[in-house]
Amino acid sequence: MRYRLLALDLDGTLFDRRKAISPCNLAAIRSAQQAGLRVLVATARLPHTARPFAAQIGAAKPMVACVGAWNIMPDGSDDQTLFEPEVVRRFSHFADAEGLNLSITDAEARVILRWADTERSRRLDVDLPAVEFVTRIQDHIPPRVVRLFSGETRSAQRLLDRFGEEMRGRVRFYRTATDGVLQELHVVPAQAGKDTALERICQRLGIAAGEVAAMGDSETDLDMIRWAGLGIAVADAMPEVRAAADLVAPASHEDAVAWTINRLLRG
Repeated sequence: MRYRLLALDLDGTLFDRRKAISPCNLAAIRSAQQAGLRVLVATARLPHTARPFAAQIGAAKPMVACVGAWNIMPDGSDDQTLFEPEVVRRFSHFADAEGLNLSITDAEARVILRWADTERSRRLDVDLPAVEFVTRIQDHIPPRVVRLFSGETRSAQRLLDRFGEEMRGRVRFYRTATDGVLQELHVVPAQAGKDTALERICQRLGIAAGEVAAMGDSETDLDMIRWAGLGIAVADAMPEVRAAADLVAPASHEDAVAWTINRLLRG
């Protein structure tokens, strides 16, 4: 078998439409592990919300999480990449001034969230360890920040338009989109990213990039798909992700992970 490690995104890749791991995908992962292929979770979720699914597939560590800004290393230790405080202040001030949706995730998994002024009544339908809702986010900036996030289309686009060029080299921007419409914006320090996180983990494991297969669906997966020896996109991935991939699997809800693993095990 040419590949020694398979890095799997969760949402939009391993999960089906019910945000669950199908029996077929689960059985394939277990077969892969028995054959000696290490399976690793690489997600935009926090480690705390990804951990139950990683444990379900027998891959609690190492783990790439928070788009590579907060990872679990092979020995179980945390690997965090923090923002420059000035960057967080700039984003926060702009969000307050423009009435935008913005959340700050700190190094203790606390989330400080400012609703966009147009979405005050919206309910947060996400399971997070601790969320603090604020009206002025610049007054609640924690000292150690791993991620900025906007989950509202107008806010995400305004933030990207304002800082996309100015912050290049200091942060990485990752979009998720549906039918070409921007849905979410993940922002992490420039030294983060699923590719750099995988590289650090693989150095600890003695695995070369050419021995890694990486699979995903959105911009958060794009860098690791390009970095890995084999980059795989699901059929319902963003167009730029499919274009960058070496291999396109079936859609995520069609047991794409099982299909991929069967190909890898056949050599």
